[in-house]
Amino acid sequence: MVEEGIVDTETKKGLLGEKEVLKVNDEAFESVIGEVKTELLENGNLTEDAILLASLLNATKFIKNIFNKYEKEKLNDRLKEIKDTPIAQKVKIAQKAISNMSALIAAMMITSVNHV
Repeated sequence: MVEEGIVDTETKKGLLGEKEVLKVNDEAFESVIGEVKTELLENGNLTEDAILLASLLNATKFIKNIFNKYEKEKLNDRLKEIKDTPIAQKVKIAQKAISNMSALIAAMMITSVNHV
């Protein structure tokens, strides 16, 4: 992604010394978001990838950082269109996996805090 200009590397000073972090290129981010919005909000066939991405964004609550209220409502309407299609089962599996990962991360955080 660095070679493609999507992210840049940056060195930051941290508590334990310097570390290299990735910083998203704003123009590349906006370009990708524009493509995602176009595919998800325009009237046309939704690809399986776009549907799964929308579900991932929704499950992680990142969707509120990308879509305004009107766009979220339109996206929900679009996702309702696929409710009774074969892709809906894959969406449910992906959402369950995300939920399980979130629960696991929360459990690990609680465990590590209790042992400090």
